[in-house]
Amino acid sequence: MLVKVYAKFELNRWELESMGEIFEYPLQNNASDEVIQPYARNYRDDVFVANL
Repeated sequence: MLVKVYAKFELNRWELESMGEIFEYPLQNNASDEVIQPYARNYRDDVFVANL
């Protein structure tokens, strides 16, 4: 059971890390609010799902 929990945690961590790297690009390039908001919502939703 511990292996299953660890594997799920690692998968979620990798997904969030990847999403964070993708989210970083528009922030560094001064994207508009219209561009940043969908990234922020997707990141928020992924974090919420990862914690379930």
